[in-house]
Parts: sequence; C-alpha cells; structure tokens
Amino acid sequence: MNQKSKLKRRRSLFVVLMLLPAILIPMIFTYYPMVKGSMMAFQSYNLMNIKNIKWVGLGNFKKLFESSVSNNFYQTLMNTVKWVVISLFFQFTIGFGLALDAFSVSVADAMANPGMKKRRKFSIALTFAVFQTLMPLIGWICVKTIADKFTIFQKAVPY
Repeated sequence: MNQKSKLKRRRSLFVVLMLLPAILIPMIFTYYPMVKGSMMAFQSYNLMNIKNIKWVGLGNFKKLFESSVSNNFYQTLMNTVKWVVISLFFQFTIGFGLALDAFSVSVADAMANPGMKKRRKFSIALTFAVFQTLMPLIGWICVKTIADKFTIFQKAVPY
C-alpha cells in the first residue's frame, strides 16, 4: 500500500471518529427515548414487575379519555394550559422590560457620544435590545430541553 492511500485512510478514519459523537449522542438521547416512549404508550408497565410487560394496544388511550372518578385528565390539561400561559406571560414581560431597559441605557450612552452618527447610535441600541429580549427566551428553551431529558427518570424516583 502506498503512502497516499494510507494517509487518505487515516483522514477518513479521523473524519468518521469526529462524526461519531455527533451521530451517536442525538440517537442515544433523543431518538431512542422517542421510539421507546412511543412503544411504551401501547404497553402496560408495572415498575414492581418490569419483566411482565403486556401489549395493550390503544387501551391506555381509551382509559385516558374515559370519564371516571379517578381520571382527571381534562382538569390536569387545563391546569397545564393555565400554568403555561401565566408563566410565559411573566417571562416575556420581564424579558421585554429588561430589553427596554437595555435599549434606554444604550440610547443614553450613545447620546453622550456626540461624534457618533444617529444611525449608528440606533443600531447599537437595537442590538442590545434584541439580545436582552432573546436571552430569557434562549434560557427558557435550554432549561426546558434539559428538564425534558430528565423526566424519563421521574418514574424511578419514589415520592
């Protein structure tokens, strides 16, 4: 084997090894739980007897939408919707207030610099405002993503 083909093979191996984590991590932490969760929706699980898993088909969904004393699905759904609407309102209100604060501070700072053009002053102020608005949203998305990954352990934690 000549020197060029060895170098080409080593480079190809290096590329594959660098791509491997980018392929495996989403598969392990996103796609596997998604497929496993979809399968579990059609099965009956008992955490005290994990080996006795039964296929119930649409029985879980039928039980979910039946009205009974022990089933409070619709009340839980309404509570979740209320919680999401109220928490998002406050998050966006606080984020918008911080953005306006940053906007006014950057405008005041730009006004103190007499040599700067008005267009440049406004673009600096707008940039700070946009970043101040996006930071709470990005933070919320990151926390939500991390929290969703840990909900798979919720069933194993005794209350």
